Amino acid sequence: ACFYMGQVHNKLNSNNIALAFLQQCADEFKRIENKFDLSTTYQEIAALYSKIDKMDSCNYYSALALKLSTQINFYPIIRVSSKLLADNYLHNKDSLIKYLKIYILASDSIFNIEKAKETSNAFTAEKLRQYELLKNEKKEKEEKKFTLKLIGISIFLILFVCLILIFRKKRINKKVIIFLGILALLMVFEFISLVLHTYLGKITGHNPIIMLIILVAIASGLVPLHQKIEKFIIQRMTKKSMKEARKNIKNIK
Repeated sequence: ACFYMGQVHNKLNSNNIALAFLQQCADEFKRIENKFDLSTTYQEIAALYSKIDKMDSCNYYSALALKLSTQINFYPIIRVSSKLLADNYLHNKDSLIKYLKIYILASDSIFNIEKAKETSNAFTAEKLRQYELLKNEKKEKEEKKFTLKLIGISIFLILFVCLILIFRKKRINKKVIIFLGILALLMVFEFISLVLHTYLGKITGHNPIIMLIILVAIASGLVPLHQKIEKFIIQRMTKKSMKEARKNIKNIK
């Protein structure tokens, strides 16, 4: 916090207050041996001294920042501090060349790091794109497979209903009709569960309690319907049997 307070007061031209905050930060970072933040703080102090035209202090703190940042390969601060020192040593050819070389090397290192980062980001983005494509392709295949299964089940249910209707025209034991009706009810319920499972999951957030309540509600609606259909078929079969019995009796007479 004191570092940012120092920056704020520096921008407000409250130089003494800014310097006090920055020195406080430098002491704390030095105590905990935080070289990254310490080198940044030294460079901020150097820039402040440069602004108020105290070049000896500016060069001293820039040199400290350069030394620390070089130890940890902190290229942004190496670049800034060496640039400031080169500007301040324009009258000294040897120092100027020395700091310019450091500045160029730091700039190249930053450029290479940025290029490597860009390459890494591009590689990562491409891998993510390929992963998404494979994921979507797998999802489409699963959805297609699921759709085909539903179509197959639908065809089977239609054939099963047709089979029951065919049996209705023939003499079959009442227990067989009841059994087939229960079997049909179970298959219809399972079919509805399969169809609605994906949508129910999205709507309810895959909450098992809510999904169970909805399925129970569907089942409670199917059971009365099944009973009515079963009663209707048995009645029709009974009537048909009675008609055939009467007809046979007449033929015997």
